[in-house]
Amino acid sequence: MLNILNMNENRIKQIMSKVYEVSINKINESTSQDDFYNWDSLHHIEMIIMLENEFNIKISDEDIVNMTKYILIKNIINDKIQNKN
Repeated sequence: MLNILNMNENRIKQIMSKVYEVSINKINESTSQDDFYNWDSLHHIEMIIMLENEFNIKISDEDIVNMTKYILIKNIINDKIQNKN
C-alpha cells in the first residue's frame, strides 16, 4: 500500500510540475498556491482536469476549492482512490 501511495505522490507532483512549470523538487509537503506565481484559477482547473484524468476520479467542487496546498491535494486524491475501490 505504501508503494502505491508513493507512486501516487510522484504522479501528482509530475502533474503539478507540468501545470505550474516548476521543478518536481520544488513541490513538497509545505507547497501551497502562494509558492508559484502562476497558480491562478486557470492553471488550477487545468491541474484538476489532469488529476481527474490521471487517476480516473471525479473531484467535487468543494474539494477543488480546498486544493490549495500539495498536502491537501495528495490527501484528497488518495482518499478518492481508496474510496473508489
